[in-house]
Amino acid sequence: MYEGTVKYEERVVFWSILIILLAVDLIFSAIFIYQALIGPVGTNPAPQWLILTLIVIFSVLCCLFRSYKLAITENFLIAGYPAYHIHLPWENIVSAEEEKRSMWRYGGYGIRTGKIEGKKVLVLSLPRMKYIRLKLRNSKWRYVIISTKNIESILNYIRQEIEIYGKD
Repeated sequence: MYEGTVKYEERVVFWSILIILLAVDLIFSAIFIYQALIGPVGTNPAPQWLILTLIVIFSVLCCLFRSYKLAITENFLIAGYPAYHIHLPWENIVSAEEEKRSMWRYGGYGIRTGKIEGKKVLVLSLPRMKYIRLKLRNSKWRYVIISTKNIESILNYIRQEIEIYGKD
């Protein structure tokens, strides 16, 4: 899965969201089965194709946004969700520092885009986490902000890799 040896990895599983999405999925599945075997639910039932579409949508959401992962390997920094993640080669990372600004500046939590000093920024933010701002070169993003549980450790790893692969 990773290229190179994993030096650090953290994962956040969204149990409450998974439980809610799975509960909704089970409710739609029960309605689908009931309508297929017994008969319509209510006086104006939803069509089977709509219920099946909702089951698929909630199942896909469960798979694509079930967790957030941050990993440091010999060659890359990897951060994101199963649906969207970034692989940043160490050669492209210029600097790393703690991001003190509120994530509401970028529109809240989740996958966001914004601007810092007029340059494009990609934000992967989670509630109740610390944030690291990475300055990049040779990328469509000038900055990337990632979430982490252990900011001191991750900053040390990143700064060590930046030293190895050179600076601007």
